[in-house]
Amino acid sequence: RIGPSLRYQYLSYTPLEENKNYVLVLLPFDFSATTELLFKLMHAFPEEEGIHFYLKLHPMMNRAELNSLLEKHPLPGSYMIVVQGEMLDWLAEAICVISTASVAAMEVALLGIPIIRIGRDLDFNLDPLAWFSELGDVVYGHEALRDVVRQILLASPDNLIRWKLWSKKIKKETLSPINDETIDVFVNRDYQNKDCVTV
Repeated sequence: RIGPSLRYQYLSYTPLEENKNYVLVLLPFDFSATTELLFKLMHAFPEEEGIHFYLKLHPMMNRAELNSLLEKHPLPGSYMIVVQGEMLDWLAEAICVISTASVAAMEVALLGIPIIRIGRDLDFNLDPLAWFSELGDVVYGHEALRDVVRQILLASPDNLIRWKLWSKKIKKETLSPINDETIDVFVNRDYQNKDCVTV
């Protein structure tokens, strides 16, 4: 890999809480994808079951569109609430994360947090985790979503540790640190004459 992984440096030093409190749902920028995700989530969990879902807005989402959608199709109860702020702050206490198959899903997985990817019915999936079959398949139906969420919530700590082990291994294979060698690709015009080094 050439050059540092600038976007993902924070993944190396992000602290996560031991006591997890909720399922974090990452709403994507694309409104149709958000609509699909919410439709499946609300059909999977139409009633209170002791599980809290925090719906994290994309920072560039059109809030007026979301408000209009929720006026027509209200969230089913106080166990589903919309939150704002930095994704990283909400990830710290998330039991698991529900997301569309996107770059955000990759970031969550690299933190060692169980990630459930929701597939699109009305568009293509752009899923960077498709290369890693050990993380499971993309989920499409609301019944499948419900099953996977409950499997994670009922899983033993030993079962969930596999996510942390996977992230530790894959971070070494896919992310590059910031150092003189990786920065050199940007600042040294003669870099093209050097041998490429995997870091």
